[in-house]
Amino acid sequence: MAPQPGLRSIWNGPVRGVLNSYAQLFFALNPLLGFLALGVSFLDPIMGACGLFSVIAVQALGRLTGQSKELLQEGMYGFNALLLGLAMAHRYRVDAPMLLVLMAGLVLLLTLIVWWNRHLGRYSLPYLTFPFVLTYWVLMEGSDSLAAVVLRYPGLAGAGLAGAAQTDLLATSGLELAAADPFWKSFLRTLGSIYFQDSVIAGLVLAAGLALHSRLSLLLAVGGYALAFGMFQAMGASTAPLTDFLVGSNFVFMAIALGGFYLVPSVATMGLVAVLTPVLAVLMFALEGWLASSGMPPFTLAFSGLTLLVLYFLQASPPLRGLVPVALQYYSPEKTLYKHEVNAQRLAHLYTPRFHLPFWGTWTVTQAYNGAHTHLGDWSKALDFEITDEEGRVHSGDGSLLEQYYCYNKPVVAPLDGTVVALTNHVPDNPIGGVDLEQNWGNSLVLQHANGLYTQYSHLRPDGFKVGLGQWVVRGQVLASCGNSGRSPRPHLHFQVQSSPEIGAKTLAHPLAYYRLEEGEGRTLRRWTVPSEDQKVSSVEAVPAMASAFAFKPGQKLRMQSEKQPDRLVDWTVGTDANNRTYLYCPLTRSTMWYVNDGVMFWAYDFEGKRSSLLYHFYLTVYRLSLVRDAGTVQDQLPLVHFSRPFLRSIQDVFAPFWMFYRVDYQSAWLAAPTGAMTEALRIQTSVASKVAGRTVRQLDFELEINEGSLGRWLLAPPKGSDSSPTTYRCSLS
Repeated sequence: MAPQPGLRSIWNGPVRGVLNSYAQLFFALNPLLGFLALGVSFLDPIMGACGLFSVIAVQALGRLTGQSKELLQEGMYGFNALLLGLAMAHRYRVDAPMLLVLMAGLVLLLTLIVWWNRHLGRYSLPYLTFPFVLTYWVLMEGSDSLAAVVLRYPGLAGAGLAGAAQTDLLATSGLELAAADPFWKSFLRTLGSIYFQDSVIAGLVLAAGLALHSRLSLLLAVGGYALAFGMFQAMGASTAPLTDFLVGSNFVFMAIALGGFYLVPSVATMGLVAVLTPVLAVLMFALEGWLASSGMPPFTLAFSGLTLLVLYFLQASPPLRGLVPVALQYYSPEKTLYKHEVNAQRLAHLYTPRFHLPFWGTWTVTQAYNGAHTHLGDWSKALDFEITDEEGRVHSGDGSLLEQYYCYNKPVVAPLDGTVVALTNHVPDNPIGGVDLEQNWGNSLVLQHANGLYTQYSHLRPDGFKVGLGQWVVRGQVLASCGNSGRSPRPHLHFQVQSSPEIGAKTLAHPLAYYRLEEGEGRTLRRWTVPSEDQKVSSVEAVPAMASAFAFKPGQKLRMQSEKQPDRLVDWTVGTDANNRTYLYCPLTRSTMWYVNDGVMFWAYDFEGKRSSLLYHFYLTVYRLSLVRDAGTVQDQLPLVHFSRPFLRSIQDVFAPFWMFYRVDYQSAWLAAPTGAMTEALRIQTSVASKVAGRTVRQLDFELEINEGSLGRWLLAPPKGSDSSPTTYRCSLS
């Protein structure tokens, strides 16, 4: 039975927010890990109850004061409150006066978080555990002066958090080390101490939960702690204090944060953690000394301070190889890495202006970038185009007249939507062989596009303009006609990209989004590159049937109807989010597929939701489809997180920053090539295959029909070796 809407809202709101508050201490959004951590905290029932009370209270305060529901659900307000509640219950007896002080502290803590988000959040700097440490210091100073607030263990008076257990981090020197646990026991006790439980069992439970959530996070936690453990031994310091509450956790937190949460996991991030480990240790020693006289425990102040400094340094510095900030947080180092590995190339131009060729038909590049004649110096990144015949001639007859040149008076079109911001239309055409050095650019036009880019078209025919200054134009709209004005001995079109609106501005290197390269009798679709000199190129346009079939508009619904069970219907909603990303959303499974239709390719670039959903299989089907002819077989690669065997992926997770032996390949191809009529049927075959060392371990095949400009029949073939029959659906858009 499906969960009732009321129960679902409670689970997705308060309950998930509480569990995520516990999981956030490991930089995770994982209810199971949160549940295990909640259970661990109740190994001491009093502390567990106080920690849970603090989380629930700050969640309620957040809702009452109108804080972000998304951040509340993610536990971003709760994890600092959890630490505060646990720390207070460890130091003080839990009674009415103490709870009153704690409530005051939770109000202060929430205020600090809101202030941080308002003033420092704009710089993408996280508050980490600063609110907890600062609030605890305030409450500790105030509570010790209140007779009604009683220490839980009287021996703690004036001795910091854990009394005698809070030994000096440099208590011993030379070869005489204080009695300490072996590494694994020390590590597990340290994990338990994060939730104020000095227990190996607690550490084992948390390590198991962390492994289920993320193998990489556990690897980073173990590696970060091992570095600290070994360094303490090498420096002649006792490793015993590492297991004290929130001491050794500084190294665990930093390893996860910088090794795979705020930065994409890599060998470089692990090297960064290794370099910073002694820095963190020295900072901890210094803070322990500075705060010793006041009795204030440093807790995780060293980790928070150093991590913040590193993130600020990386923001203010030029990009460093291997240290790539995470752009979209998935709360999973593996998912972040797998998506980055694929999308770093695939989505590199997602928000880059997509310039097409500024003409129709096939033209030849007669002068490319760094040309020998006029494309020199600051004006070297430009292209000259002319039309040539099969013999390579640019004109008919003897070539003495302008009209004999194939490109003369041909339309010049907008390569992208934009606004006309500059225009010159008074320079006469030169006779063949003549040039106008005084009016070098001749008749020219400049379009302004998105992202501060401009395009210039020069040597145009006088009185051949079809647009005016300030006019908005769309891609493919005729702007003017090719001419021979300015420094032009024969008709040609000069095209360049620039960063300012002046005619004759310095050029910028910028690839063309798509064009066809004509090679003998063959044609190749080129993407995001610049054509070379003497290459024949032609513009590309989508087949009308394909363009129509995938022209989804926000507000529409795409319906899938099973052919075997006609009463089984699944509706997906077409929408656009706040970041102007288009998507298909399945309310039944709460799954989302984001996609782009750039007029030449339709491609899905992300999926979040249930892998058992029908939308997930549609995502695999349309991962990349060509809307144009002559594209051949389109090949791509999927993030491993979207199509893999759980066991094999668990192994790959451990080795992911060092060695990728597991990958997912995708390909699609037209089974019929229509001439362009909307009434012609078109079938597209796609396949997705996961491979280990090049050997296929799982493959799914799909087929999609386009009928009369609409999505028609969708076929899901059974896995290889299966006796099942294909599953088919009828698609309709409304």
